[in-house]
Amino acid sequence: MIATPEEGEPLPEYVLCAANLAPHRPPSSEQDHAPFYHRLPADLGGGAIGQVPFHLHGFACEPPLTNDIDDRAFSNAAFCQLEGVDGATYPIQKIVLDFYGYVRVDDDAGTPDREESPVSVTLESDPGGYDFSRDLDITVRRGSTGDLSRGIIIRGRPDVLLPAAAYVIRPQLGEDHLLLCDGLFDTTPPTPVAAFEYNFKLWSDCNRNGVDDETDITLDPVLDIWPMDGLIDECHPELCEPDYNGDGNVDQDDVDDLLACIGGDCSRVLPQANPDFNHDGNVDQDDVSALINRVAGNGCPA
Repeated sequence: MIATPEEGEPLPEYVLCAANLAPHRPPSSEQDHAPFYHRLPADLGGGAIGQVPFHLHGFACEPPLTNDIDDRAFSNAAFCQLEGVDGATYPIQKIVLDFYGYVRVDDDAGTPDREESPVSVTLESDPGGYDFSRDLDITVRRGSTGDLSRGIIIRGRPDVLLPAAAYVIRPQLGEDHLLLCDGLFDTTPPTPVAAFEYNFKLWSDCNRNGVDDETDITLDPVLDIWPMDGLIDECHPELCEPDYNGDGNVDQDDVDDLLACIGGDCSRVLPQANPDFNHDGNVDQDDVSALINRVAGNGCPA
């Protein structure tokens, strides 16, 4: 097969990277500009002629890579493989990155652990920050036809609920556990896939009812009363609000007012305040001690 470059451009290097090209013609008269075609691999018979290094096939990804990130928005509960509770049901979500040619993870570096991933997953707002790939399950998708695969599957884990945010996936740029082109005639040296970016968004569903937490709070404001921070209180017992009298200061007055409330006089404590400061299920002197520790500049009770 020959692909003709644009006039004046050099002829690129092409490598036959699949042996199962179908004999049928795609049901379209539109001509693609090889090697980057818009048609799905299934329409081409499952094989392709691709330029090395292989690029991400945005339209073949699940969900497809479109201009609108909202097309790739999931609840953080569904993406982290958490089932609904109290009768709520919703589809469990994953991302599949699909490439123009077969890919594999660099197996010469040994089996990757949780800290080693062929891709990075960072916040769009902080691309150099924390890499959430260590909190995800990332595997090469294997089909029934053999070991060759076009895609990798990315899904969250139930033990880590990712925060609501916009994320971007990129290939790792280190030396180990790279995402490599596979199925090539010549594999020396190994060829990493071309640089790419795939973005997606998570919205918060911490109570796992299939509804955005912001919508839950709007419909039932009592879900976020102490502290009033835009988060559903029951999902964040680690947070604490020490300003019991609502005067804008965290000081001895709050300790005195909480102590009085435990003794039966809650007149100086905000009505929405929870006197169980340490969240142990009891309202007692331990809450006062925990509040004194917080007023002294230490953290919330564990």
